[in-house]
Amino acid sequence: MTTGTMPRIGVAAIVAAALVCLHPLAAARPAGPVTIHVAVERPNGTPVAGLTREDFSLSNESGPCPIESVSGADQPITFVLVLDLTSSVQGMFSTAKAAVEKSFLSSLRPSDRARFGVIAAHPMLDTGFAGDRRTLLASARRLFNLPNAERVGPSPVWDAADAAVSALEAEPGRRAVVLLTDGRATGNLRSVDEVGLHAIAAGVSISIVGLAVQMTIPQTQTTAAVVRPSVMLRRLAEDTGGSCLAGCIPILDLRSGDLGPTLAHLVRDFHRRYEIRFLAGEPDGRAHLLDIRVKTPFAWVRAPRGYVVRSAAPGALHDVSTTPR
Repeated sequence: MTTGTMPRIGVAAIVAAALVCLHPLAAARPAGPVTIHVAVERPNGTPVAGLTREDFSLSNESGPCPIESVSGADQPITFVLVLDLTSSVQGMFSTAKAAVEKSFLSSLRPSDRARFGVIAAHPMLDTGFAGDRRTLLASARRLFNLPNAERVGPSPVWDAADAAVSALEAEPGRRAVVLLTDGRATGNLRSVDEVGLHAIAAGVSISIVGLAVQMTIPQTQTTAAVVRPSVMLRRLAEDTGGSCLAGCIPILDLRSGDLGPTLAHLVRDFHRRYEIRFLAGEPDGRAHLLDIRVKTPFAWVRAPRGYVVRSAAPGALHDVSTTPR
């Protein structure tokens, strides 16, 4: 955000509920300083470089949080990229698949690692993380060659995102989920609020790329329900410190545009982020709102809107299929 204040209705609802009951699948953070990764940009999207600890201020609902360190050094990123393969996105599949296999893989740095997943009737993740491009290409082609039976039925977008966060919880360093979806979520066990809190607690950002068109669903002869998937997608991305590029830029029209530059931009964005370590007090197992500001005029901060500090052992992770059925 800027030196002013931005509305935080979405994350306020998530974190307020979490002050009473933490997401059962949230990973445990160790006691001591909390580490977050933030992007600082001009209104035109240009990154702001060269900032130091003196340029930032952090606070939670109780007051200021002392900043221990700020670093702009590049670091390896661990990604989980999840592609929606359900029938509602059939028209964008070939474009998205080509962009993943070419632009996304070629944009990864030698020290980056990745893993692929799909949104289908049963969310699936391929086995393990890899940094070798040949291994990743083979993994993507194997997972994306999905049986037609898995493309019809429910579209558990939130469950797939939750599984991706779980896969990243035990990984070191900077971690990010990238979802390619239209946001038409159905048949989920997890809600978008639960997924957002899970990601915040695990320190994982979720970025969204997709075609989130408005839908009108007739209810009676004179009434209809208007569904805007982009609202939930943007909320999930903003609350976790990710980017939401959904249905608002021509290049993101996956049925006719080129998705490659967008995926390449996301990879660069993660490598340009600042790492901030701050003192968050005693590990109380609660979710806290996080407000981050910069002194640089006309600059915006993109960061998680909350954090969790816990000293207990991580909770058990739920089962997720690791190979296509």
